[in-house]
Amino acid sequence: MGYYGYDDLYAALITANLLKINTIDFQHGPQTNVHMAFSNWSKVPNNGFNTMPKEFWNWDAISKANIDAWANKIEGVCAKVVGQPYISYWMNYQENRANSNDEKTIVYSMQTSPLELFTPKLINIIKKSNVKWVLRLHPRDDTRIETIYKFLINHGISKNTVLQSAVEKPLPLVLSNSLLHVTNYSGCTIEAKMMGIATLLIHKVGLEMFSAYVDNKYVYFLDQNNDDFELSFFDLFERTKRETNNLENTEIFYPI
Repeated sequence: MGYYGYDDLYAALITANLLKINTIDFQHGPQTNVHMAFSNWSKVPNNGFNTMPKEFWNWDAISKANIDAWANKIEGVCAKVVGQPYISYWMNYQENRANSNDEKTIVYSMQTSPLELFTPKLINIIKKSNVKWVLRLHPRDDTRIETIYKFLINHGISKNTVLQSAVEKPLPLVLSNSLLHVTNYSGCTIEAKMMGIATLLIHKVGLEMFSAYVDNKYVYFLDQNNDDFELSFFDLFERTKRETNNLENTEIFYPI
């Protein structure tokens, strides 16, 4: 759980900081340059705010850097890279990984208002794809499932897609079965990169959020407004489909 947004959590942070009990925020999503709870703090007391944790445990170095930019100037506040324990656990145990006989898919990580971001170009690409698309709902999405099913049927892509809740299957398993991860601006971009799965960002907000991650190996961006978006998509898909990224087992962080 993040340190921000809950009044009772602020009270706990204030109390723990007063009692000199260590307070820690464990990363639970993207901590990029546009996330104002973690970056671009220009005025902070020398000892930090009493409503903020003293330590920030991060998935990766880029997330840590956004905090270091302001936290390095504050006494008693630090950021460290501990990885994403669940991803590390999953990658370290062979029995968890996808079976080579499982159907390969394209995973589309959706946002909290998914239907607003289904552009005609994206719909057309789904229609023309020769693989299934797993449409993975955001954990906080409250759109009625019936509404989404009706949308998929009305646009002729219900047979090309599998609608999946965020708790139906573990994210690492779903990514392991994927040939490509597509999203507008989901934090799953970072987790896919950790697993060596290529992500395609298809929204300018995604490019802004994950600009530090775009490397044209694990994270790509294509502008939907370009006339050649569809052609570029299938070209990228064919290239990433042929590439294999063999990642070594990673240490599972033990906090005690």
